Amino acid sequence: MVLGHEASGKIIEIGDNVKIFKPGDRVCMEPGIPDQNSKAFKLGIYNLDPPVYGCLRKYVIHPAVFTYKLPENVSYEEGAMVEPLAVGMHAALSLRV
Repeated sequence: MVLGHEASGKIIEIGDNVKIFKPGDRVCMEPGIPDQNSKAFKLGIYNLDPPVYGCLRKYVIHPAVFTYKLPENVSYEEGAMVEPLAVGMHAALSLRV
Protein backbone atom coordinates (compact mmCIF):
# COMPACT_ATOMS: atom_id res chain seq x y z
CA MET A 1 0.00 0.00 0.00
CA VAL A 2 1.35 3.42 -0.96
CA LEU A 3 0.24 6.29 1.25
CA GLY A 4 -0.97 9.62 -0.07
CA HIS A 5 -4.39 11.16 -0.59
CA GLU A 6 -3.67 14.65 -1.85
CA ALA A 7 -2.46 14.36 -5.42
CA SER A 8 -1.91 16.65 -8.37
CA GLY A 9 0.72 16.90 -11.07
CA LYS A 10 1.51 16.95 -14.75
CA ILE A 11 0.94 14.07 -17.15
CA ILE A 12 4.19 12.92 -18.71
CA GLU A 13 2.91 9.90 -20.64
CA ILE A 14 -0.46 8.34 -21.52
CA GLY A 15 -1.62 4.84 -22.31
CA ASP A 16 -2.69 3.76 -25.80
CA ASN A 17 -6.41 3.87 -24.96
CA VAL A 18 -6.39 7.28 -23.22
CA LYS A 19 -8.08 9.89 -25.39
CA ILE A 20 -9.01 12.67 -22.95
CA PHE A 21 -5.51 13.60 -21.74
CA LYS A 22 -2.20 14.45 -23.34
CA PRO A 23 1.33 14.86 -21.97
CA GLY A 24 1.64 18.23 -20.27
CA ASP A 25 -1.94 18.32 -18.96
CA ARG A 26 -2.22 19.50 -15.37
CA VAL A 27 -4.36 17.12 -13.29
CA CYS A 28 -5.53 16.06 -9.86
CA MET A 29 -6.34 12.47 -8.99
CA GLU A 30 -8.75 10.43 -6.92
CA PRO A 31 -6.02 8.59 -4.99
CA GLY A 32 -7.84 5.44 -3.84
CA ILE A 33 -8.43 3.25 -6.88
CA PRO A 34 -11.48 1.14 -6.01
CA ASP A 35 -12.25 -2.40 -7.08
CA GLN A 36 -14.64 -1.78 -9.98
CA ASN A 37 -16.23 -5.19 -9.38
CA SER A 38 -17.09 -4.53 -5.74
CA LYS A 39 -20.66 -4.11 -4.51
CA ALA A 40 -19.85 -0.63 -3.15
CA PHE A 41 -18.48 0.51 -6.51
CA LYS A 42 -21.55 -0.76 -8.34
CA LEU A 43 -23.78 1.10 -5.86
CA GLY A 44 -21.84 4.32 -6.45
CA ILE A 45 -20.34 4.39 -2.96
CA TYR A 46 -16.85 3.19 -3.81
CA ASN A 47 -15.43 5.45 -1.11
CA LEU A 48 -16.46 2.69 1.31
CA ASP A 49 -14.02 0.25 -0.30
CA PRO A 50 -10.65 0.15 1.43
CA PRO A 51 -8.12 2.05 -0.71
CA VAL A 52 -5.40 -0.09 -2.25
CA TYR A 53 -3.25 2.58 -3.87
CA GLY A 54 -2.00 6.02 -2.99
CA CYS A 55 -0.03 8.79 -4.63
CA LEU A 56 2.78 9.62 -2.19
CA ARG A 57 5.57 9.18 -4.74
CA LYS A 58 7.31 11.18 -7.44
CA TYR A 59 5.65 9.31 -10.33
CA VAL A 60 2.42 7.36 -10.36
CA ILE A 61 0.60 5.31 -12.98
CA HIS A 62 -3.04 6.23 -12.54
CA PRO A 63 -6.27 5.28 -14.37
CA ALA A 64 -7.67 8.07 -16.54
CA VAL A 65 -11.16 7.48 -15.12
CA PHE A 66 -9.94 8.69 -11.70
CA THR A 67 -7.96 11.65 -13.09
CA TYR A 68 -9.31 15.18 -13.64
CA LYS A 69 -7.95 18.16 -15.59
CA LEU A 70 -7.04 21.26 -13.62
CA PRO A 71 -7.86 24.69 -15.04
CA GLU A 72 -4.81 26.91 -15.61
CA ASN A 73 -5.92 29.23 -12.79
CA VAL A 74 -5.82 26.40 -10.22
CA SER A 75 -2.41 25.71 -8.65
CA TYR A 76 -1.05 22.22 -8.01
CA GLU A 77 -1.44 22.89 -4.29
CA GLU A 78 -5.11 23.79 -4.75
CA GLY A 79 -5.58 20.78 -7.03
CA ALA A 80 -4.16 18.51 -4.34
CA MET A 81 -6.87 19.78 -2.00
CA VAL A 82 -9.76 18.76 -4.29
CA GLU A 83 -10.08 15.29 -2.74
CA PRO A 84 -10.09 16.47 0.91
CA LEU A 85 -12.51 19.27 -0.02
CA ALA A 86 -14.83 16.75 -1.68
CA VAL A 87 -14.74 14.55 1.42
CA GLY A 88 -15.57 17.54 3.63
CA MET A 89 -18.38 18.70 1.35
CA HIS A 90 -19.84 15.20 1.27
CA ALA A 91 -19.72 14.98 5.08
CA ALA A 92 -21.31 18.42 5.52
CA LEU A 93 -24.08 17.71 3.01
CA SER A 94 -24.74 14.30 4.56
CA LEU A 95 -25.40 15.98 7.90
CA ARG A 96 -28.12 18.14 6.34
CA VAL A 97 -30.22 15.16 5.30
